[in-house]
Amino acid sequence: ESLEAVSGADDSSKLWSLKFGGCIRTMSDCPEGATAVAADWGGHSAVAGCGNGSCRVWSLKTADLLHKFTAHRGGVWALQWNFKEGYLASAGDEAVKIWDSNDWTCLFTTPGHAGGLMCMSVNWSESKILGGCGSTSNLQLWNCAADSFSRAKEGVEKTKAEKVAAVKYHGHQDVVPDLAVDWGRSIAVTGGWDATLIVWNLKTGMPTHSHECKFGRVRSLAVDFANSLVWCGSSNGYLHQMDLRSGLIQKSLEGHGGAVTAVSANVDS
Repeated sequence: ESLEAVSGADDSSKLWSLKFGGCIRTMSDCPEGATAVAADWGGHSAVAGCGNGSCRVWSLKTADLLHKFTAHRGGVWALQWNFKEGYLASAGDEAVKIWDSNDWTCLFTTPGHAGGLMCMSVNWSESKILGGCGSTSNLQLWNCAADSFSRAKEGVEKTKAEKVAAVKYHGHQDVVPDLAVDWGRSIAVTGGWDATLIVWNLKTGMPTHSHECKFGRVRSLAVDFANSLVWCGSSNGYLHQMDLRSGLIQKSLEGHGGAVTAVSANVDS
């Protein structure tokens, strides 16, 4: 059983043991803080999105820096790695970008979105993106062209990004900094600066559970949908494990000196 998590904060990106409750490795080369993280557990590497708009790829075995590139004009607020097919999605400034993780070239950029994007989840097979906005409390769902996220085939021109109407979901009263989605079951979990955790039915657009978080703002989260568990990063450096149905805190881990702005968990058994 492998129970590990990668987190990001103002000072570093860290690899944790969720089973034993300790920090295993620390990567400190994070200009203006690690504002987003994504992990390739099989490849033993992780990406830290930084406040200066760059991405840092680092080794989970040694904590060494493997590669770095500029992704957005402002900070990189969200990452999702499709490591099996070699793609990385990043969100920041006013767009989501899809990257080829073999050579780190940009394959696709969404049309501009006012207010910026704090978080997102990508449905790679159906070319959908669910995003949480930085200037509003809304969630938005975009449907993109079928070949939008793929590499261009030789001699075939890719479909250009088109402006599409977004489906909006309302529930939070403040900024939504992080979310997680089980696309197969059409379930999403969002955390807000309003100290609220919401479980959504994406088919109906309605919440199924809403919990007040006693520790305050939810700064980041990672979800184990199979066991209805969520790990929430807080403003005071703690990771809190909560039950999605009851909203009760089951475990708390202390480690960062500032807010836990990003977390990714490996919960496969």
